[in-house]
Amino acid sequence: MIRRRTTILVSAAALLGAAALWWHHAGRRAAPAPPVAPAASVLRSIAAPTLPADAAAELRPAVAKAVVEVPAGGWNERLDRVRQLPDDLSSGEIESLLAALMEPRPAGVSAVIHSTCVHEVACILQRQPAARQRFAEALATIARDPHRDPVTRDYAIQHLRQVWDNAGETPALREAVTNTFREFVGLDPTVSTPALLSLHLLASDSPENAGCRLADDEFPALRAPVFAPATTIENLPPPHTAVLTVDERRLQDYRQTLLDQVANRSEHALLRMAAANALGRIARAEDLAALAALDPGDGRVATAIQHALHRSPTH
Repeated sequence: MIRRRTTILVSAAALLGAAALWWHHAGRRAAPAPPVAPAASVLRSIAAPTLPADAAAELRPAVAKAVVEVPAGGWNERLDRVRQLPDDLSSGEIESLLAALMEPRPAGVSAVIHSTCVHEVACILQRQPAARQRFAEALATIARDPHRDPVTRDYAIQHLRQVWDNAGETPALREAVTNTFREFVGLDPTVSTPALLSLHLLASDSPENAGCRLADDEFPALRAPVFAPATTIENLPPPHTAVLTVDERRLQDYRQTLLDQVANRSEHALLRMAAANALGRIARAEDLAALAALDPGDGRVATAIQHALHRSPTH
């Protein structure tokens, strides 16, 4: 079950984060999905833990240096330290990581570096079963917050899917994550698009998840983000995730938009690549012919087009 969502994590959240770091250094809204019934459980929003002033003294040096102290080398150094953290965390150390996870981006800190640090902290917290409920609530809090940058909110939803994966022995937590995704479908495109994708993936993995299944008529909520331009890494997540969902569902209504995105050299390369892959999955002969004849003007997009043509079931 983890395998498929891990692939999407790479193609959506991890792809965004990794590509963004590389470049840093070198969305018609229709009726929303049926609302969650008042009695249904959802993940509550929580406040970030408040650490005492002497918190660093109670932590192992590696943890204190990574998430409490301000490194002299700034957030690039902090990111390196977070990536070296151990998994055998004490309860106090888990609290410090939860606080770091929920810390708003400080003024002057790159959104790319900050969102990547959030992702790396979340990867460690995924491996702390004792903190799973609070971790899930922290992720839901971040995803709901419209003041957070889109990449960070998208990461939070990607990690919520992994929480669902890891919570096999906790049906109530799985139900709460699923219901929270349904709540997110009614929010802004930054979270509605990855929530739709998440519900689709949960339902697709096995028959036991049929309760997550969405009908095709619930997906017009994608129309606004899929038509939104994506020219920078900051505004990329909603349209990129919407295109991934069109790909997964093989939604025919978006074919012309996908072709326009691939051909538009002012669009972000990652969006153009995802659009090419979606057309390969939908596999209409006329679309494949148009892709084959296209000069995208970008080697990465050209490679994605060749991959899409090869991937197509009609190849």
